[in-house]
Order: sequence, then structure tokens, then C-alpha cells
Amino acid sequence: MDSTINIKFLTFKNSEIPPVEMQANFDRSVQEKLSDANGYVNQGKYIAAMDEYLALMDEQNQEAATDVEEMLENISKPNAYIKLIAHLTGKSEKGSAAALAVLGFMYLHGYGFTENSDKAVKHYHKAHDKGLLIATLKLMEIYEVGAFVERDPSKVFFFCKTAADRGIASAQCKLGHMYLHGRSIDMDDEEAFKYLKVSAEQGNPVAQSSLGAMYFKGLGVTKNDKEAFQWTKKAADQDHVIGQRNLALLYLKGFGIAQSDRMASEYFQAAAKKGDSIAQYNLGYMYQFGRGIEWDVDKAFKWHKRAAKQRHPDAQSNVGLSYLTGLSVSKNDKKAFKWIKASADQKNANGQMHLGLLYRNGLGTNRDDKEAFKYYKAAADQGEPRAQYAVGNMYKLGEGVAQNDEESSRYYKAASDQGYVSSKDAEQFLDSLKDM
Repeated sequence: MDSTINIKFLTFKNSEIPPVEMQANFDRSVQEKLSDANGYVNQGKYIAAMDEYLALMDEQNQEAATDVEEMLENISKPNAYIKLIAHLTGKSEKGSAAALAVLGFMYLHGYGFTENSDKAVKHYHKAHDKGLLIATLKLMEIYEVGAFVERDPSKVFFFCKTAADRGIASAQCKLGHMYLHGRSIDMDDEEAFKYLKVSAEQGNPVAQSSLGAMYFKGLGVTKNDKEAFQWTKKAADQDHVIGQRNLALLYLKGFGIAQSDRMASEYFQAAAKKGDSIAQYNLGYMYQFGRGIEWDVDKAFKWHKRAAKQRHPDAQSNVGLSYLTGLSVSKNDKKAFKWIKASADQKNANGQMHLGLLYRNGLGTNRDDKEAFKYYKAAADQGEPRAQYAVGNMYKLGEGVAQNDEESSRYYKAASDQGYVSSKDAEQFLDSLKDM
């Protein structure tokens, strides 16, 4: 089983701008202000509600910004927008960055105004220039999505960096992934690690999961399985699906922690139930072989099929084999061919090898030795020993390809070097393999 842990994240250089924390845990006074504002909204007192929200937004409170947007989306009286625009304009003229940002939102979505993305962006820029991180994050989003303005990766990077350098964990995480994957900036594993670590230390579960993967792979830092385990577990403990799946893989292989099939199966289950296809495939594997969980081929098939429907190539191949053998499902060669071909079409060596088998034997399709050879060879060239053996056989027999003893010996040797029958045995058993 592939124990590779996937990573997805980005980073930035520090500036001289002092860090600013976005409020996540509200003290009682903030909670009361939000409650009062929401109460005003329910009473239709939108101006009073807006004043409460603006004061909190000017203190970098993201919750207030979200509540303002929800309020504006649900106002049913056009006259209320007119009054709010006049009120917000006055506030913005007195220096309120939050009022500028709200006006930008209203221009962007046509609340009280005709939609005007240019004016929306200008208002957000003014709010950003006044140091409102809510506007900075909004501009990053606008330039990244490209729904209202032309996408601009350089501006995404600029606004992401600005927010990251001022301590915003989500921006630090995003920036770390930008450096990691070379999006909008040259790849730099060390910068990626730096920003992901800062974000992870603030409790961001996405960054924690990615940091664990970087420790595991030794990207931007010396490989350290124990650190990989610790950071991955922090993400998993926050119910982060990739963290749970990766933690399961660490338990399965015993990296950074004592090997435990039971713990691996528990975390695979947690991630699989959230829809993660890799976890679903691996949970099927655990049921298939009774590792850390009671052996159950029916449940193995169920989870493999769920993963297969999400285009997991190994799961697609396994589902096809279940239909081919009639294990946990009625035997159906045509369905077997459909699922195995789906796997092979993704260049999965296991799927290619089995598709060659189906063509070779006319299972679920017409027999076609040329197609069989094509898929066997595709799998063999990826190092699949059973396929290498089959290719050696077909070259020897001249079936599906011109007879060639030299190529036959080469592929037999490749299979033998991986422990899949000796070259001598391969030639001795040619007769028994003609219907492979």
C-alpha cells in the first residue's frame, strides 16, 4: 500500500508591519456587541446594527464582517439600502475603514447600487490602505477567484503576504502553500515550512496537517517522523479530515509512533466517513484483510466502491476484480471491465495489468491480444512484475506483438529481479500461461 502523505500549502517573508491578531475568541463585551447588533437586525433597526458591526470591524473582527454581509443579503426593503448608503458614506468620510469595506461589498453585489466591480475594488483598496485586514483578505479573494475582476496571481500573493505578515493564520497557511507548490511565486520549501509552522502554532489545522507532511517528507526541514506524528495528530484532533487520514497512515506504517492497525483503522474510519477517497480505499483494505478491524469482505467492497466513485484508481481496480470474481457482489464481467478500464485510463499500473488480463481472455469484452499487450506493457513499464512476466510471455509466443526472444528475456528478467518467478521458470511454464 502506498503510504505517501499528500500535502497542499504556501509562505512569505516578514515585513516591518507589526502583527495584528484577528479576533477568534471573543471576550464578553464583544459577544454582547454582536448580540446587540443581531437583535437590532431582527427589529429592522439596520442603522443601529451597522454602527455596532462597524465598530467591531474596525477592530479587525471577522465575525462582524460576516454578520454585516448576511444582514445586507436579507434586507427586503429597498429604502433601507438608501439610508444605509448615506450613513456609510458619512462614516467613510470620517475615516472609517470598515464603512469603506461595507460600501465595497454593496457595490460588488448590487445592494442599493447597480453592481460595479471597479468601484467595489476601489473601496476595498481604500479600506486596505487604512490597515483593515478584512479588506485585505477580501481583495486576495477577489483577485484569486476572478469572478468580478481579472485574476491576478501577483496581487493574490501581495495581499496574502500582507495579511500573513500581520499574523493572520489563514493567510500564513495559504502563503505557505503558495511557496510549497510554486503558485504565484518560486517554490521555496524553507519559506513554506516557516509560514506553515507559524500558522500551525496558532492552531490552524490545515497548516498542522501540512507541517506534519513536511516533517515526514523532509521538505524544508530535516525529516523527523516524531514531529510528523505530533503535528498530524494536532490536526486530526481538530477533526481535520486530511490530518485524520494521514495519521492513520502513520499508525499503519509505524512512523513516529508504535505501529497499530487498530488506531489506523479508527482514523481511516473517521476520514472515510467525511468522504476522503484515500481513507475510504484504505478502510476497505483494512476490512479486506482484517487488519485492526473485524474481517468483512462486504464492507471492504462497500468502501472500495465509495472510493471508486470518487475516481480513486486502486479502488476502481478492486471493485472491478470483485465483479470479476463474484466476491461480495454478483459476478459481472462487463461491470468488471468498466471499472478496471476506468482505473487503467488513469494510468494506474494495477488497473492496466488487469485490463490486459481481461482483453487477453475476452472477459467483459472481445478477446484482443493487441490490446492485451498494450495494457500489459503499459503496466510493465511502470514496474508491475506480473505485467512484466505477461509481456515476456507474449513476446515469446508472438501473440499481440511480433515474436522477439530478446525482448522476452528482458521482461522476464525484470519480473525475476523483483522476485516474481525466475527467468528459467518463466520459460518452463509458458504452456500453462497461454491463456493468461
